[in-house]
Amino acid sequence: TDKAERSAKAKQVFTKLLELGETPSLDALNLIGKVCAATGDSTYAFEVAEKMAGIGVKLTPSFRSSLVTACARSRQGRQRQQMLYADREYRKLKREKLTGTVAMYTALVNMYNANSKPQESTAVLQDMIKADFQPNLWLIMSVLTVAIERMDTETLRLLTQWCVDLNGKLDRGSCQTILNVAARKGDTRLATRIWTLMENAGYSATPSAYAAIVHAFGTKKDDLSMFGALLEMEQRGHTPSRQLVRTVAEHLSLALSRTDDAYFLLTDMHVRGEGDARANDGANESESNDGDG
Repeated sequence: TDKAERSAKAKQVFTKLLELGETPSLDALNLIGKVCAATGDSTYAFEVAEKMAGIGVKLTPSFRSSLVTACARSRQGRQRQQMLYADREYRKLKREKLTGTVAMYTALVNMYNANSKPQESTAVLQDMIKADFQPNLWLIMSVLTVAIERMDTETLRLLTQWCVDLNGKLDRGSCQTILNVAARKGDTRLATRIWTLMENAGYSATPSAYAAIVHAFGTKKDDLSMFGALLEMEQRGHTPSRQLVRTVAEHLSLALSRTDDAYFLLTDMHVRGEGDARANDGANESESNDGDG
């Protein structure tokens, strides 16, 4: 309430200055812009901008940044309309190569996230970095969450790298969720990237992780890698679930040629597996004999 009262008082004083024919100082203009940004009052911000234009006062970069922030935070009228206003004013700033404040970039990211636009949010994060501001991990993760919901694998590839750069690793839950998205989209680049991140972070491979990467390779029709992942899964003591076996069968049933190829792949893997086992047994027996000697 205190904040609202102070903001209302500031607007009254500024309006009174204009009514008296006074030309506000640039400091006063920037201050009223910050008030509008803090309260999300885009209506008053636009009124000020119009009046300044009427008396020949050029808007400062600070005020224009506040105007974008006010639009992005606004709850006045239709939210989509406010997003269009914010986007329009932000593009004007970019065309003139002007940078905004951390508050402006954060407000834009939150606005685009609320409207399920992860690519736009990511573009703002990139602009923020170019302006020498470092987005915090919380802000990047907020965009990551939206990108997961939208199954935007291209954006996820970029955001996961940023998270690792900032935090050193990505939490196990996020890794698994992104793996599931990669599996459904058949994005093996993202799947293998997340797999590598999990190994580097020291996370043990779970049956769910294996199931996701097997599904990803199957969707991509990379049967050699799909069966390779299945083989590794069994070698590490995990038994493929019936659902996973059914998923593999569904992938293969899409084309008869894939079923034939799968037979030869599995046969080859079986033969090589037996050969490796015999080689290991031979090596162990040799070591045992050496010991006896």
